Amino acid sequence: MGALVKCVKPERPSLLEDDKDWSEQEWIRWTVEEYTPYRTWQIYNHIYDEEVEKTVRRFSSWYINEYASIHKESDLSLIHSLKSLSTTEVKDELSIILLIDCLPIPFMTLLDDALRNAGFSRHDSGYRFAPLPTITECSKPMLLSGEWEGPVKSYETILKTRAISDWGGRNIVYLSNLKALTDMKPPTEATIAVLNYLDGDELLHADVESKNTSYEDELYRLFTRIADAVNRAFETWECLPEAFNVHVVTDHGACMILEEERRAFDSKIVNKLFSNERHRFAVVDEAKIDEIPKNLWELGYQFKRPFVADNKIYFLPNGHSTVRLPSKRKGYLHGGITPEEVIVPTALYRKVKAAWIKPAVRFLNLDLEPETGRAKFYIQRVVNLEIEIRNLNSTDIKILRASVLSPETDVKGCDSPIIPAHGESVLHMNCYFEKTALEQQELEIEISYEIAGEAYTFTHTLGCEFKSAIRAGFSLKDL
Repeated sequence: MGALVKCVKPERPSLLEDDKDWSEQEWIRWTVEEYTPYRTWQIYNHIYDEEVEKTVRRFSSWYINEYASIHKESDLSLIHSLKSLSTTEVKDELSIILLIDCLPIPFMTLLDDALRNAGFSRHDSGYRFAPLPTITECSKPMLLSGEWEGPVKSYETILKTRAISDWGGRNIVYLSNLKALTDMKPPTEATIAVLNYLDGDELLHADVESKNTSYEDELYRLFTRIADAVNRAFETWECLPEAFNVHVVTDHGACMILEEERRAFDSKIVNKLFSNERHRFAVVDEAKIDEIPKNLWELGYQFKRPFVADNKIYFLPNGHSTVRLPSKRKGYLHGGITPEEVIVPTALYRKVKAAWIKPAVRFLNLDLEPETGRAKFYIQRVVNLEIEIRNLNSTDIKILRASVLSPETDVKGCDSPIIPAHGESVLHMNCYFEKTALEQQELEIEISYEIAGEAYTFTHTLGCEFKSAIRAGFSLKDL
């Protein structure tokens, strides 16, 4: 299945028009639903697309301009993603934070599958914007502390300080590797255990394909080990299933550079400026800023962190085409401002099924009979049904299929929209009602949808009247 996905070309992502701008949520939706599948296909087929790259550059520019306002929002900034741990009222709660160093969006599904196979259910998911530059040294201390800057401390000290200020003084256990989680003694009090998992980052920086394997296969092997260790912790720690939480976060994403991008003119110019071939940025002391040629700054962005008091100026690349040129080394890179480096996934898992709220449904643009107030439909011709579906959950809903249970109907076409968390979308169905519908007074539809990887089905009924277009009094206006 994985090989098939790599070979079959997905639809080309929408291109941002010159006179248009997208909001934070529109950029997230575009990145997750359109750009990520297409970029994955580009990587495995070594195909460059200049038009799509123009929209990627628009993202880089937009993020630089909106950076300060985005990171003031608690629901958007990665810095605030662990804030929810301070709002719980369960005193005997046990939480494991899986801090997966470098987790790009395409690989989150592998971790999700591994946790599901271990018996966990996803209760929440979302996407956050990582701080710049998108590297561990910048993001991870901020993520764990919930603050933009502070004295240099160990991760364990940062966590224990935050536990006192934000997390109700809970017991903190810092785990530097998976073995530490496996060997951890069952806690006897409310505890937050943080696994700082680095193996995935090392793997993505390596050239695994030269060893006749794939990033997907190797990451799934690592993620399965994580899921098994977390499951053993649940079985060992004597607690209620609903009080055992698994939070998934990461410090940044990563991108794979295409050969055409690697050999672009921009890359040749900035090659010596990037000191680390794994990273896509450079640091310049503010006092030495005038020593940098002005034409170099035109290839990227001169960025100074707005919430941090230091004298550092960062050169950040525009899009993909400014990287250090390694010899023949392959692997994922980060530090820049492409969507796949900046927008990262978060999720919450528990050992109990989530109590999702059924979508709310209503029909739009109905032709109503004045006397009865019922919807009026004509048989034996294609009728377009517009059904607004509202999602009251904190996780997106994907419509899998829709059908008409009654009356007898030939569905000529039906789309499969994504219903965003706390949002709504319109489902369109083209229906051809058969003659037998004349005897019916209700329209019953069935909608199947997926939320957090699980499928559900519900029905909805509408009172209506079915009429024949071949009858006295019929007007062409009814067509």
